[in-house]
This record gives sequence, structure tokens and C-alpha cells, in this order.
Amino acid sequence: MSAKSTRGKIKEQAKKAVADMDRCMEHLQACYEIAGGRSAFIDEHLPLIVTGIEGLQVILKQYEEML
Repeated sequence: MSAKSTRGKIKEQAKKAVADMDRCMEHLQACYEIAGGRSAFIDEHLPLIVTGIEGLQVILKQYEEML
């Protein structure tokens, strides 16, 4: 059995970061669904959070591809 190279380990961590952002979006979707439009705070702030995370997802995917 061969050990993973340093580059392989880095790529694996980057891939996990992308997956974590995807999972984060799933959790935020669940927050929205659970609130069911009954929370002005969530209705106001969640779109801003989602926009930020979408931007981070794009950056992380590009980062992963460049490694």
C-alpha cells in the first residue's frame, strides 16, 4: 500500500472543503424550510448568507481545480 503524496492530501482537503460548503447550503435550506416564512430575521438575512456562501463555493471549486 502506498502513502498518499502531499499533493494528493492537499487535493483531498480542498475537495472536502467544497463538500462542506455544499452541506452548509443544505443546512441553510433546512433552516429556511423549518422557519416556513415565519421569521423576519431569517427572511432578511439568509439570502445574504447564501450569496456569500455561493461566492465561496465558486472560489473553492476553482481552487480545487487548480491544485
